[in-house]
Amino acid sequence: MKTTLKITGNELRMLFCSPIAWIVLVIFFFHCGSSFCEALGMDLKWKAQGYDLERITTDLFVGYRGLYKVMLDKIFIYFPLLTMAIMSREYSEGSISLLYSSPISNRKIVWGKYLALVTFSLTFIAIFALFIVYSLFVVPEMEIMMVLAGLLGFFMMCCAYSAIGLFMSSLTRYQVVAAIGTFAVLALLNNIGSFGQQYPLLREITYWFSINGRTQYFVYGMIRSEDVLYFLIIIAMFLSLTLTKLHFDRTRKRAVVKVARYVAIVVVAVVLGYVSSRPKVQAYCDLTSNKSNTLTPASQEILRKLDGPMTITTYVNLLDKDIYTYLPKNFKNDTRVFANYIRFKPEIKLKYVYYYHDCNNPELDIRFPKMKDPYERAKIIAKGLRMNIEDFLSPEEIEEMVDLSGEEFFTSREISCNGRSVFVRMFNDMQRYPGEAEISAAMSRLCDEKRPIVAFASGNGERSIFKAGDRDFYVFGRNIKMRHALTNQGFDTQEINLESIDRIPDDFLALVIGDPLEAYDEHQLAVIREFIARGGNIMVAGSGKSREYLNPILEEFGLFLREGIIVSPQEEL
Repeated sequence: MKTTLKITGNELRMLFCSPIAWIVLVIFFFHCGSSFCEALGMDLKWKAQGYDLERITTDLFVGYRGLYKVMLDKIFIYFPLLTMAIMSREYSEGSISLLYSSPISNRKIVWGKYLALVTFSLTFIAIFALFIVYSLFVVPEMEIMMVLAGLLGFFMMCCAYSAIGLFMSSLTRYQVVAAIGTFAVLALLNNIGSFGQQYPLLREITYWFSINGRTQYFVYGMIRSEDVLYFLIIIAMFLSLTLTKLHFDRTRKRAVVKVARYVAIVVVAVVLGYVSSRPKVQAYCDLTSNKSNTLTPASQEILRKLDGPMTITTYVNLLDKDIYTYLPKNFKNDTRVFANYIRFKPEIKLKYVYYYHDCNNPELDIRFPKMKDPYERAKIIAKGLRMNIEDFLSPEEIEEMVDLSGEEFFTSREISCNGRSVFVRMFNDMQRYPGEAEISAAMSRLCDEKRPIVAFASGNGERSIFKAGDRDFYVFGRNIKMRHALTNQGFDTQEINLESIDRIPDDFLALVIGDPLEAYDEHQLAVIREFIARGGNIMVAGSGKSREYLNPILEEFGLFLREGIIVSPQEEL
């Protein structure tokens, strides 16, 4: 260990005697300072305009202009310059021969030099610490644990870059070549996650290798064992590759033996990475004060009730406008929607079924005005996507497999558990994907034998849940593409004619009376009053025209609708 520390001390002296290291530190400091000041300045402007700064910690460190966000995107620029001489200098100056002839093992050489780079990385952490300490004094109730989690992620990224740079520097005697090689490897690791995503096995390998986004959970205050182990495995892999390179410098081996040794190291790393990324072996630690990265207790309770195996099947319609989101190459990004649920129920299985079927997509009528046959349309789209139309189920095949008519053949997901199933959809808004509220609402329907039903009164000209006019309640009640519609929030909806029943069933959660155009007779009022008397929920929506028809109902609560319309007079418009 003493020898290793001596090598570390010598390398640190070499680093701090080098003008490049000081230039890198100065540039890094000003880069951090400008990014932090820009984010702080923007918050100060908002504060000066009277806005409340509810997410100031996120703005300063994680937001679009946040310190972590900016620096994690740029840190790859610095490490090739720091590591390019760490080993190549030994080759160019001939001192590597002295190291090989001395009683110093390859392991001590590699560990000594690597520890020097890790120690130098702590100077970056110290620079970050200056801004964190300053923020503690100026930011009330700062999310310090979230910030420290991001700092850990940044440090692990620096350690991984150091190991990569050390290996690349050991391959050549030319420092510039080592720097360019390190840039190339970092670029590859940042972009490899998009390669081969349409092939299941290759997808798992390339996605795991990708270093891009590995610190995302850290900066948001979530420490995952998968990410920690990823960095440790990458570090161990490149250090092992460096040790192997030094070993081959000292011994004569055939080229096939050398290649086999390098490949074996990479294969072992891939296997370990695959195992560590399995949901059942992962651990999580949410360091945010409000546990913003974790499912709410209500959602966790729903998952505990669903103790059987769960399958989430996505039925992807080639003729739907959302087809690009669900292509095989986007599989990994799409599965993030259920990442928090898989955390608490790792046995969840995700399946994808691809088909083509007519659906309400006006864009196709514009693109193919003279082509109405869905097969011909699908064949052209599949060819443009470089996919085989034979891989998509025909309308007859998909209808035989599952009834998607209620989903209007839009792309949707079916959640199945314990012999029951429910759909969750994509929505026509900016977010598009279902959030926790919609997913948990759908899953809750798998738990309850009796699904909550909201009844809408009909027969007296009330607003209808089956009509989409301006006056009606279709969007509020049954529109499957509207996020906040009752059907997407865990409720069933049903219209009931008060004239044809003697009693509202007990399983009805609430009754909605929407702006009737005719008066209710005594039988209808008796049905409504009986429902109110046994504790039923009621929602009354009225206007000036329906005032006289609704007042007999509202009298039960000591309320009434007055004549006229409430307005807010303004002198100028």
